[in-house]
Amino acid sequence: MNSKGGQLFFAALEGRLDDVTRLLDDGVAADWTCAALAGSTALFGASQNGHDAVVCALLAANAAVNHTTHEGETTLMPAATLGHDAVVCTLLAAQADVNQAMTDTSTALAFAACNGHRAIVDMLVAANATVDAQVTAGATRLFLAAQCGHADVVASLLAANAFVDHAIENGFTPLMIAVKNGHFAVVEALLAANASVDHATSKGETALLFAVKYGLTSVVTALLKAHACVNQAGHELDRATPLAIASDIGHLPIVMALLGANAAVDQTNSNGTTPLFLAAQNGHDAVVAALLAANAAVNHANDDGPTALFIASQNGHGAVVASLLAAHAAVNQADKDGATALLMASHISSYTE
Repeated sequence: MNSKGGQLFFAALEGRLDDVTRLLDDGVAADWTCAALAGSTALFGASQNGHDAVVCALLAANAAVNHTTHEGETTLMPAATLGHDAVVCTLLAAQADVNQAMTDTSTALAFAACNGHRAIVDMLVAANATVDAQVTAGATRLFLAAQCGHADVVASLLAANAFVDHAIENGFTPLMIAVKNGHFAVVEALLAANASVDHATSKGETALLFAVKYGLTSVVTALLKAHACVNQAGHELDRATPLAIASDIGHLPIVMALLGANAAVDQTNSNGTTPLFLAAQNGHDAVVAALLAANAAVNHANDDGPTALFIASQNGHGAVVASLLAAHAAVNQADKDGATALLMASHISSYTE
């Protein structure tokens, strides 16, 4: 790019104020566009790299503050994305359109929120940025900040009255995505703003189910404190409850927290399987002991007939078998094919005590 316009563009991009001033004085158009870079202008380049003095010089030369690239990106967007506070302030003072959107509906606020730039989020909100505007799939600025774990940005957006429970197309809310991604500080902020703790996705997944699935004990505790429904099951997750999932995984602290919140110890999934069966099946002896202490039905059989003792015997989990026998599990209770735990045990040479 040997043209004067190209020289201006790269001088602005690199922050060479003296060269920018000289080229403008020579009559180079402040809005010369670089076709090779999607129609970017010198102002866009200076904004992108945080060169506030150059931005000021270009604006003084009547550079178009709301010029857009071929993708609809404005000069405000790269500054908001990359955290250039001073440039954002300058552009806003020059009446940059705070709500102008790209072809995918992203705005400067969406970029700032997603990248965790709280000061810029605050500036944009103060300039009347639309807080609850949505990008592709329905994600709001609050959802983006929650997804990325930016608790301070979440706090700013909530203070600006962002809708705390807006769900994207698959039913995820900001709380659910924060839980799924393990952002505890964000979870706390959303709960303090009265986020709906029992909202479910299209598959019936709740925030509590996600927290249990990923073994997030502190999040489980926070959700239970916020009165999450401890027995709500996912209708596309075999009707498994949080206790069933925790028992299946063998996560004892979460099992204890759920039992402490009065989880139904014998609630079954879609094929009649209880949490005790799942824990026994996988050899989680400490969880089995906790469930038995909570009066789990030791001889409950699932729809195919096996009991917890049957499956523990079949899988060779000696410690679990011992616990179940101590709880008076029926040795001769048969499944629908007539097989018993004793028969299963006969195929196992020994149990590990």
